[in-house]
Formats: sequence, C-alpha cells, structure tokens
Amino acid sequence: MKEHVYFVNAHPDDLIACMGLCMQLSADERFEVHVVNMTRGERGLSRQRVPLAECAAIRTKEEETVCGAMGLKPRWLREIDGEACASKEACQELADMFIAEPPRAIFTQWPVDRHVDHMVCSTIALNALRFAAGDIGGQLKTKTAATEVYFYAYAGNSIGFVPTHYFPLDEKAMDKKCALISKYECQNGVAMARQERMESLCHGQSVRTPYAEAYQSFQPYLPGKKCIFDQLITGVSPSPPPL
Repeated sequence: MKEHVYFVNAHPDDLIACMGLCMQLSADERFEVHVVNMTRGERGLSRQRVPLAECAAIRTKEEETVCGAMGLKPRWLREIDGEACASKEACQELADMFIAEPPRAIFTQWPVDRHVDHMVCSTIALNALRFAAGDIGGQLKTKTAATEVYFYAYAGNSIGFVPTHYFPLDEKAMDKKCALISKYECQNGVAMARQERMESLCHGQSVRTPYAEAYQSFQPYLPGKKCIFDQLITGVSPSPPPL
C-alpha cells in the first residue's frame, strides 16, 4: 500500500522550493503525492491590472502543467490570495483529505514569513492535521505523532529558518527542476528558476552536493527512527537539529 505525502502551498508556484523532492517522491512507487494549493494566486498579476478571475485561470493552468509533468493533479482550497485567514472551512476541507488518505508526511511553508499567505498556509496545514486526528483541545497530541511535518522556506521572505534536513540534487535533477519552474511564465519563471538554482547551490554546500533543498522538521527529532528522508537519500545523512 502506498504512503501519502502532501505538499501544502499558499499559491501556484510556491512548490518551487521543494520541487526536487516532489519530483523524486512522485517517481517513487512507494508514495502517492498530493499537491494542495490554498489559493489560486488571484493577485499574482495585480501590477499588470489583470482581473482576479483571469489571473486565477492563468495560474491554475500553469500549475496544472507543472504538476502534470510530474504525473500529478493539483488540488485547491478556497482561500483567496491576499485575503487568506485560515478559515475553519479551509482547515476542515484539508482535514477531510487527510482523513480519506492519511499523510505519512506533510511539507508546507515556514510560518515566520513576510508574506502573510505563507504564514496562514502553515496554520491551515497544522490545523487540518489536528482536526483529522480528532484533537480539539488546542494542541497536537499523540495521534499526530506518526505524521512527519516539514517546513520549507524562501530566502527573500522567510525569517529565522534553520534547516534540519537537506535533500540533495545533482546537475541533471536541478536542470529538470529549473525547466519546470520556467513554465510559470506569468510569474517570470525563468528568473525564479535562476534564483532557485542559486539558493540550491548554497544549500548544497552544507551537505557537499552540487545542489540541495532545505527543510526544517516540526516533529521532534527521534534518533533511530527512520524518517522519509532516510528512505530517499543514499550517501547523505540528514543533519540533526541544532542544540
């Protein structure tokens, strides 16, 4: 039976920070990958005065193209770009997905971020996990311990992010990742790919690989317990959390 892995993002194209890992997991027969976007990025072309509905349609199509190249079909919550506030309805909608197909691991956005939608996204992901487990007392409890939760971040927006795990990429994987990022044309995908290559190069230096993606674990680090990175990475050990 396949294990379910969720990438929960605020906007179409937020997947770029973890796309290498997403590519690897989607090609691995042990896992079923779900990409869930909180919004359709309705305000992503506001400077060009593109109406919200038209922008949403453009960005939805681009996300479907990118995910389709990985054999995935994105799913959508009903928050609005720039107006997201972790509504109970959105949290429950994602929780229902978790109940139907329980997550082995969840990857979502680092909550300390200058973009409020990114902060809200992580709240929705954690609330949905709490709802799905039936924990209504205000905190995550033992029922959620089997689910691994990891955050990813952006150098330009995120604050105080300290990686605990790295996912290495070789030149071929990085080229493939950049080719996919370039498909986000309305958001200047070529420039985003160039920036992501630079960030991945910096992360790669931390684990002595050509490139890498960085993640911070939300769940406690348990020595001896196999995490999802242990199953995927050969030759590079995830780093333990800082003391």
